Amino acid sequence: MLDERDLLVGRASMEQLADDIINSVRLKLSAEAEMQKEKALRGLDDPSLIKEFAPMKWTTPELDIEWQTHVNPIVA
Repeated sequence: MLDERDLLVGRASMEQLADDIINSVRLKLSAEAEMQKEKALRGLDDPSLIKEFAPMKWTTPELDIEWQTHVNPIVA
């Protein structure tokens, strides 16, 4: 159904508009936030943002055990 609508109305112009809106956003920090940023970046070799993050582990060892018990119950 979406493919049929795409034939009637091109998505390229909508995608371009969305990109233009996102690219037009500018962030201006307050003086206090600017000082906090400078303090946070002080001493960093490379302050650029990273593109990928390592996977985060949200569970505790106790929850891991509980999950394993649930997934692999011991059959007597």
